[in-house]
Amino acid sequence: MFNKSAFAVTIFSLLCLTNFYKVTVASISETQVCSYYSDSYGNKSTCNEQPNVVCTGGCHGPYVVANNCMLQDGTASGTSITYNTTQVCTKGFGRNTAAAKACLNEIGPFTCTGPTNGAAVCYGCKSNTIQDP
Repeated sequence: MFNKSAFAVTIFSLLCLTNFYKVTVASISETQVCSYYSDSYGNKSTCNEQPNVVCTGGCHGPYVVANNCMLQDGTASGTSITYNTTQVCTKGFGRNTAAAKACLNEIGPFTCTGPTNGAAVCYGCKSNTIQDP
């Protein structure tokens, strides 16, 4: 037997789910300007500490430029002298402590306490909480 009520409820539910999916996906811009980012060369980059967003196209420059940076082992880039440097954060940039930021580049991980400028542009950003159909 064909139950018209059950059929109508099923169709309505499917339309609601489809509409929810479209609204959720549409609310995330595929290209984002990111003050905080990680894994910039990978296919699972993060942007602005959004736990539900992954950027599969990576993040590209211009990147954050951070001042008063020290390698996390306590030395400045390429030397045994400990002093502050300016670094371009090509691999990632984010929070380290309340007073410092973390800057990652090809040289290594830095802790930076000075002013920062710039951002990365991340591509292919989408929600990682909804599976693509």
